[in-house]
Amino acid sequence: MREIDDNALVSIIVPVYNVEKYITKCIQSLLDQTYKNFEAIIVDDGSLDNSIQIAKSLVGDDSRFIFLEKENGGQGSARNIGIDHATGQYISFLDSDDYFSHDFLKKMLDPLQKNAFIDITMCGYQRVKEDGSIIDSFMPNITYYKNNKDILLSYEYINYGVCNKVYRMEVWNNYRFNTAITYEDKEILPIVIHNCSLHLIDEYLHFYVYRKGSTMNTYSRQKSVSSVLYIYDKYLEFLTTEKLYEQYKDYYEKSYIKFCFYRQISMLLSFSDSYVQDSKYLMKQLDLNIIANKKIIRLFGMCSKVTLSLLMFKVSPRLLKSLYAVQQKIKSVLKFNQ
Repeated sequence: MREIDDNALVSIIVPVYNVEKYITKCIQSLLDQTYKNFEAIIVDDGSLDNSIQIAKSLVGDDSRFIFLEKENGGQGSARNIGIDHATGQYISFLDSDDYFSHDFLKKMLDPLQKNAFIDITMCGYQRVKEDGSIIDSFMPNITYYKNNKDILLSYEYINYGVCNKVYRMEVWNNYRFNTAITYEDKEILPIVIHNCSLHLIDEYLHFYVYRKGSTMNTYSRQKSVSSVLYIYDKYLEFLTTEKLYEQYKDYYEKSYIKFCFYRQISMLLSFSDSYVQDSKYLMKQLDLNIIANKKIIRLFGMCSKVTLSLLMFKVSPRLLKSLYAVQQKIKSVLKFNQ
């Protein structure tokens, strides 16, 4: 039986790389926490700007802030070092261009401290512009996640980002982030939370700053495609090991089509500078059996946006690109006239 400690230490892992424009708000959100018993492990991932100097000047001699240095290796490797150095009973993650509400820790820890059977708490988050104005909001739905057996988070009732959550430290005992891929959160979170007891705090306590140049808003042909395909290989391995593949076969293939094909096309349309070449590369890498037309129609329906977009892409990527451009122009005009 777990012991309950209402003042337990929580470790917050903050990887830092060239975010001097944003880190003040991130660090200040930690300084402003109403729950005081935390250690913030700030991992300098080889920053070339003044991010770390700014952070150190903000925290002064506050011993709760621990600064570690490493050569640049990406967010996953920085988080792994943070986990390895964490000493808390609980752990959370915060990206250095994002921030928490002042009562994030207090509200997220309260259920964990009162109920020994809860493994992870999660809250809603808001995606905001650099000036703080809200773009959109997301609230996890644990009930839908369970009832729809969304084991790979394909329906996204729970977001696959690790940052709007607090975990008991032992949840991470056997897990570390893959340092060789993009979307490392997507690979690891479905597996981490599988069989964990989850609890929702129905408030928006985490704020994700949308900025150009971040991992989610850029496109690198080989890394994006190879990463998502690697993730789905790992999912297949996970389902097979858990003896769940036959039960989840259609679900897995539908998820593969959605994320490896449809979402990659969306990334191409939005961010690719070499759309035609990137389109050809994508098609060469995908499992043609899974993305067969009949299977797409069976899993998504004949008239769904996913089906129509994918079938059009297969016939003519250029045509889909042209229609996308028209759609964006219409949206721009409508927004201007509001």
